Amino acid sequence: MNIDSLIDMELIRQSLASYARGIDRQDLELVLGAYWPDGWDAHGTHEGTPAEFGAFVSRQWPMLRMQHLLGQSHIELDGKFANVETYFFAHQHLVEGGSEWVIAGRYDDRFEKRGEDWKVLHRVVVFDWRKEWALSEVDVEKLDALPNHNRGATHSDYSWDLFASKPLKRPAG
Repeated sequence: MNIDSLIDMELIRQSLASYARGIDRQDLELVLGAYWPDGWDAHGTHEGTPAEFGAFVSRQWPMLRMQHLLGQSHIELDGKFANVETYFFAHQHLVEGGSEWVIAGRYDDRFEKRGEDWKVLHRVVVFDWRKEWALSEVDVEKLDALPNHNRGATHSDYSWDLFASKPLKRPAG
């Protein structure tokens, strides 16, 4: 393995992280930015192009709050292509329905490098398990008591401000 391979692997991980951030922040541009436009996504109940997947998932956003946690990625590079398997946990909260669930599985991806960018060309989501439970009134009340900038999947979520500015530099000393 050489430095170029390590850089390519990190760029693939950054693309995966941008996808997860986009899904959780309900940012269609970030989600679609992880895919090549001519790509394909087989996502359980939906299968189609990235644009079709984006339309599908954005219809779900008003009903759901999500958080995706990515685990290890097994990455095999082969020139401008890479086979990548990434473990995930996805916590989903139904806003009006009083239930939430966790899904665990793997993103089995074929990435392609075009120019300097690595993006998903083909994705199959493998679902390994799912657990659902009812949300208690106490849980709802505690979450509702938080200000908007402390709540995920809102446009006033603090992460938008954080990443809109440069990191703060502390004086030496």
